[in-house]
Amino acid sequence: MASYLGKRLTRDFGFTCGLRWCQEGGHPLELTRAQVQRYMAELTAAGKEANTVRLRQAALRAFARWLVEEDELPEDLLVGLKPPKLPTKVVAGVSDDQLRRDGL
Repeated sequence: MASYLGKRLTRDFGFTCGLRWCQEGGHPLELTRAQVQRYMAELTAAGKEANTVRLRQAALRAFARWLVEEDELPEDLLVGLKPPKLPTKVVAGVSDDQLRRDGL
């Protein structure tokens, strides 16, 4: 149940952020592939982490699927939209001296 609520909150937050982006940026309030790609590009240019961009895109894709299920859209225009790649983060290793000093 907690994981469902977490996913729901993340999706709702991501969707709300997309709406706010449209309103504050003067972008048309429409759910098109080009609009979502523009939003993702602006998030990336603003320095948002790839995972943040990925989650916001996933929220919009879920919303698009729901609109199709509710017959509000004739087709899902976001099908096949690829999420941004997540970079592999390299973490610095711990030296033997650090391990001995910390008692590990």
